[in-house]
Amino acid sequence: MSFYNNYVDYKGKIRDILIELAHKRSYITYEDLCIKSGIYDDYIIKKEAKMPFLFKILKEVMVYEFENRRRCLTIIVFISDKLLYPSDSFYKIAEECGVKHKDIDNKTFLTTELEEVYSTWENKDFYNYFRSK
Repeated sequence: MSFYNNYVDYKGKIRDILIELAHKRSYITYEDLCIKSGIYDDYIIKKEAKMPFLFKILKEVMVYEFENRRRCLTIIVFISDKLLYPSDSFYKIAEECGVKHKDIDNKTFLTTELEEVYSTWENKDFYNYFRSK
């Protein structure tokens, strides 16, 4: 399997994990997402490259969802179980992608967007139709 195929597989797997969690109104940490997706166990990806690899995929998932007029699915990935919010780079990417407007503070964006994501993905019809698209 080529690295490109591996990358595409990880992107699909990570999106699937996030959709299942959003459907259940749950969240995951960056570290747990690396573990659950299999990135941590992948011997091809060097140890120091695992988190940057994950962040690249999360950015692409964010852009993909935004381009398809869906809410910011990646907002459910948090720093840790004690720090229940995304990394600063998440907010920067959200602004670059046009998902977050600069005039909205991070806390307000987190609160409103998180509720929108959960409400959207818990809808069974929406979930069943869009989870594979």
